[in-house]
Amino acid sequence: MINNLRPANLRTVKRTNTLIVLDTIRRYGPISRTQIAQKTNLKHPTISNITAELIKRGLIKEGELGKSSGGRKPIYLLINSQAVNVIGLHLHSKGVMGVFCDFGINLLDEIYVDFNDNYTEDNIKSCAIRCVQQLMFNNNVNGNKVIGIGIAAHGLVNTQEKIVSFAPNFGLKNLNLGEAIEDEFQVPVYIENDVRAMAIGESWFGLGRSISDFVCLKIGHGIGASFFINNGLYRGVSEGAGEIGHTTIDVDGPRCACGNFGCLQAMASESRIIDRVKEGINKGYCSILECQGDFTSKDVNRAAHMGDLLSAKVLNEVGMYLGVGVANIINSLNPRLVILGGEIATYKKYVIKSLMDTVKRKVLQDSYKNSEIVISDLEPYSSVKGAALYVIDNYMKDFD
Repeated sequence: MINNLRPANLRTVKRTNTLIVLDTIRRYGPISRTQIAQKTNLKHPTISNITAELIKRGLIKEGELGKSSGGRKPIYLLINSQAVNVIGLHLHSKGVMGVFCDFGINLLDEIYVDFNDNYTEDNIKSCAIRCVQQLMFNNNVNGNKVIGIGIAAHGLVNTQEKIVSFAPNFGLKNLNLGEAIEDEFQVPVYIENDVRAMAIGESWFGLGRSISDFVCLKIGHGIGASFFINNGLYRGVSEGAGEIGHTTIDVDGPRCACGNFGCLQAMASESRIIDRVKEGINKGYCSILECQGDFTSKDVNRAAHMGDLLSAKVLNEVGMYLGVGVANIINSLNPRLVILGGEIATYKKYVIKSLMDTVKRKVLQDSYKNSEIVISDLEPYSSVKGAALYVIDNYMKDFD
């Protein structure tokens, strides 16, 4: 379910089936083996083998007996949430968000470590390590009970080498994050792009549940997409799929962090909102923000709701550009669902309304009628939960 699209073999089929059974027990447990078969369409022997292995590993447990329908009473199964723990990290544009989870990915603890505007490789590694240390200390555990640490990071990620190949918002290349954390804690570390991690989270816990084809679009300091196709993530040949923030929207637009001009991210990110309002103020337009000094995109959204015409104009403009990006996705991929996440996705009155209006104008009619655009209800946890789930996915690779 979480795998990249690739030819099936017995090992990947078994892992996929194990994840399906595990997710079914997580969602519907206590549940009997017969009920699992009814919900998954897997054969009874397959379910018996998988559940026996999960019980042996202590990941699920047998509970009470159910009512008999004429034969033996069914034994109900449920997740053994206390079996192991997982840590998830999300590298934001400003710091690291960390969560400590049980095996059911219930959040037991969370902390945030700020980069303090220091985006050197050493400081980013140090902040991530401090985050993990604090989570382990707070919950009185050592690495023996933590089966892995998942990291969701923005930019181009090499999942095999466990590095961030290019993080444009940090201005860094080949950030060797996975090895540094593995060396520190002697625990397996898995790294994934933050928007693909968002898709993993949405497919298990959010609006992507039971949807075979959907797209996630995260809109904040950066802009990125992920594609969940035929019940699996599509990463691309070099794991670069989804960098829609670096597709050109205006050839004469401003310079982007990636070095190109007129990228969607340069036209519609949080920093663009702030820059456009400052430009307007410098040109003499009135705004309640002109005496505020430094302000954030949240301040711009708040000002628009208070009647600030400049702020409203900028947010509408950003929504229009985002709408062009979403329209391009729908016209290209024809997904059933587009899930919006990130800070800017919460600016519904101006940004999202303008986005929706633009999509309606620019998407082909049949595609428009059959695609739905929604706001994630998992934020701000979609990516960090996805990072934790990515650990479980890799943990299942050991199931022979």
